[in-house]
Amino acid sequence: MIETTPLADISITRVVSEAGVTRPTFYQQFPDILAAARVAAFRRLETAFPFPKPLLPGTVLTTERVRDCIVKQAEPLFEHLAAHRAFYVSVMDEAGTAGFFDELIDFTAARLLPEAMAASAGSPERVAITTKFFAGGLTWLTIRWLRDDTTSSAAVMSRQVADLVANFIGGVVSAESDQASQQTAPCRHEEFP
Repeated sequence: MIETTPLADISITRVVSEAGVTRPTFYQQFPDILAAARVAAFRRLETAFPFPKPLLPGTVLTTERVRDCIVKQAEPLFEHLAAHRAFYVSVMDEAGTAGFFDELIDFTAARLLPEAMAASAGSPERVAITTKFFAGGLTWLTIRWLRDDTTSSAAVMSRQVADLVANFIGGVVSAESDQASQQTAPCRHEEFP
């Protein structure tokens, strides 16, 4: 319904009629149509963007391995988003709140490769900050793609995301190896844990 009708034109009467539920049942779950649209978006995303499967014990996380894992997880997500672009843009534009976007970033952060982020970022606090930082950037990149870029395919977007994350992870691991082996001067950004 949201893919073909602006949220402002969708009534609770229409929703309950099509869903086969009563108004009180609707109001037990949602305060309004906008809240229902936000929940619907997350339910769709949960199906399209599941948590990654844990890596097998002993798996070595090379930059190329991280890139491959991300492409395998991201491409079906971008295909889903492209197929339902109108729905997601409508929810973001008409029902998006600051809380919705915060939840969207948390949702994305929880689905990034935890082993790769942990290997690259260090302490649990730094892993959390780094993961949230990347999730915020990836969310922004995806929103821009949904709203403005109808020419880049799902495959192109998944490779772009995979390259960004893999290059970061590879750079951190390489930098840590270089620093340990060369005993170079400390970075001026030592305030990070």
